[in-house]
Amino acid sequence: MLPVKPTNQESIVLQNANQFKLEVARDLSKQITLSQRDSLLIQDALNKVNDLSTLEQEILKLNPQASQRTNFLIACFCASIAERLKGEY
Repeated sequence: MLPVKPTNQESIVLQNANQFKLEVARDLSKQITLSQRDSLLIQDALNKVNDLSTLEQEILKLNPQASQRTNFLIACFCASIAERLKGEY
């Protein structure tokens, strides 16, 4: 049996299906990229909070009276990060 050439209507349906698949793939790729970016931003913020906490301990060893100031700075940083994340979501 000889292969049958697709009709013009079948070709249009195939083209539309392929365009739909490409659009879905693009949307999925964009969603994955945004998800990865968000994950990196959150991980970066957590790492910075950890670094600040370590730095605070070192400062307090040298100057125990600096507790209020270091707490204030860490609280400001956390508030800033929280506002940024609220804006993202």
